[in-house]
Amino acid sequence: MSENEGQIKVVCPNCSTKQFVDADRAFTKTFCDNCSVRFTIPKLFGTILLHDIISNDEFSTTFSATHLEQSHQCHVRVFDDKVSKNETLIETLKKQIYKIKELAVPGIRKILSYGFIGEEFFIETETVDNGSLKTKLATGKVSQRAALQYSISLLEALKEAESTKLVLGNIKPSTIRCLPDRKVSLDDCGVTNLVTEQLRGKSKEIDRINNHHYCAPEMAEKKEATHKSDLYAAGCVMYELICKIPPFEDFKTKETILKAHQDTDPISITNRKPSIPKDVNDQIMAILSKDPEQRPSDFKKIIDCFGVNLQYVEEVKVDEIKQEFNAPDPSQTLKPRPPTEIDLNILAGVAEDPKSISNVNADTLIASQKKVMDSTNIDLLLDPNITDVEPDIKLQDTAVNMQDFDDLEAAYAAGKNFKMMIIAIFIFVIIVGGGLLFVFYGSNPSPEREQLPNSTTVPANNPSELKTRN
Repeated sequence: MSENEGQIKVVCPNCSTKQFVDADRAFTKTFCDNCSVRFTIPKLFGTILLHDIISNDEFSTTFSATHLEQSHQCHVRVFDDKVSKNETLIETLKKQIYKIKELAVPGIRKILSYGFIGEEFFIETETVDNGSLKTKLATGKVSQRAALQYSISLLEALKEAESTKLVLGNIKPSTIRCLPDRKVSLDDCGVTNLVTEQLRGKSKEIDRINNHHYCAPEMAEKKEATHKSDLYAAGCVMYELICKIPPFEDFKTKETILKAHQDTDPISITNRKPSIPKDVNDQIMAILSKDPEQRPSDFKKIIDCFGVNLQYVEEVKVDEIKQEFNAPDPSQTLKPRPPTEIDLNILAGVAEDPKSISNVNADTLIASQKKVMDSTNIDLLLDPNITDVEPDIKLQDTAVNMQDFDDLEAAYAAGKNFKMMIIAIFIFVIIVGGGLLFVFYGSNPSPEREQLPNSTTVPANNPSELKTRN
């Protein structure tokens, strides 16, 4: 018996140290013997090493994996017994997979291999991408321009699928892979749809519709998938790329969402995002028509429309732009400290007693004020529910006398010379006032002086007055 029988060799993702662990511990956590980093134990699947679970459904699980013989990364979808042990279904499934594998078109994800390992049927696909569109949407970083670019690539992939008579049947963000330069490729091309159609009458666990947010009305009515239903599902994805929510996100249950797809018109894109050009809105709303025959069939016309409008949409999210220009909420504005902490009279140069600051240096004032500001509880000032600050303090202008800090030297000089300026003004007023009085009284003699007789004139008829004068 081999020393390592029943074990598999694993490599630490941090330091590349190799160690043996029990094979039945696959997908559990272990620690590296060298660097103590915790990581997931993979599972050996033939010549493929399965790492983490990416997704699963009622009849399969998809893993991130490494092909040991060919040394490349891949995704592996492994089917359970409901599929693997159904010979009729396997034969039908192989025909569909072979058709996809032979396409070799950019918009369809490439199938590398398929078949059985032990009793489990698997499909191996390439993984030269940047994750699914679902993951990209979850980050919230899809700009309006990126939304149109992804939509253009999605329409091109649909055009390729239609030209090869390939019906996909399960279009949703999680089955759309993001490539560099905002391109996409379609995964699960008809596989899930084929399996559910074959199994739904035999197992109550199989849900015929697992993409209810992107389900065409005719699919909700239990009709077969077509190129028109694929286009409708793609329209729901494009709607979500722009609006950040699917068309009927407001409906809460699966049943009400499916009913809305059949009976309710979605809110227009321009109502949710007014910055989107009207012709882009019109094209997507036409794709979301309830009647399959009313949906557009000219892919080139839609792609050209989106391409022309790339220059009119934002590279960054509109919500971020609005936030830059909107006035800040009062609760987000820094509330100033109480004015009693600063002598505003000193800053203005009108202190009551200039001598009180004659020995104070401007740098000392600034350092003292900085100490007060540093000791202030910023969290308290920013709290919109603050209750222990006077109301009049809350209403003050946040830009309180900041310019005066730059003018402390001038303020000090003004305070020192204040009295001299007042005295000079007082003396000036006295001089000017005296001069005005002199001019006024000198140019307007009194009535008594006007009636005084000439000193050289003696009345002839008054002897007593003449005697007095003599």
